[in-house]
Amino acid sequence: GNRTLRSLDLDHDLCKEGLLLIAGMLQKNAYLRSLTVSFCFSNDDDNDAIVNRFCCSLKSNKSLLHLQNRKAGSLHGSKKFYGTILSLLEDDNYTLRVFDLCCEDGKEEEVQDFSAQKSFFLKLNFWGREKILQELSKSAWVDLLHSVRHDLDCIFYFLEKNPAILADSLNKTSTQEIPSQLSIVGDATFSDPHSHSVTLTSCGEYKKRVKRMREDIDGNH
Repeated sequence: GNRTLRSLDLDHDLCKEGLLLIAGMLQKNAYLRSLTVSFCFSNDDDNDAIVNRFCCSLKSNKSLLHLQNRKAGSLHGSKKFYGTILSLLEDDNYTLRVFDLCCEDGKEEEVQDFSAQKSFFLKLNFWGREKILQELSKSAWVDLLHSVRHDLDCIFYFLEKNPAILADSLNKTSTQEIPSQLSIVGDATFSDPHSHSVTLTSCGEYKKRVKRMREDIDGNH
């Protein structure tokens, strides 16, 4: 592959076959950082096929940071469309920072829900989700929690991934001894749970929404 090409902007519409080839190329490319394409087919199945191919390739691609569609504003996704993207961002790709393939301006609940969840996962990537989930040192986790101390959603997510950091903070020997409610304040310390407490289970709310969406998709098959 080309090791010098870092950004590719395809400002002309490509046919479905061309887009599938471009999407497939990402599976083995380890150098491209930014890709802009242009597509919005009248057939939803064609749009779904392209999104599926991009998402399939991006499960293994760890170099691409930005993927944009020039016609995203005209492309209205389906539940299946949204579910495919959210599944990728939640479970497989921790590097993307920008992922704009479809319109997110609709007032429908499913559109707003998709937009909020997508933004959340991309924000986690911005804070270094890929690196920190492979990091074992306590200091790195403490630094991360300090960086996201003003964003409770991010705090919940990372604490769920590494609850042992709470046990260390509370001088506990087992994560099973962690209280169900803890207070998170501005300096990322844990204090009196009666002052401003939030439950750890709140960090799973985004997963519940994804699960409901996936159940809706399965129910339509």
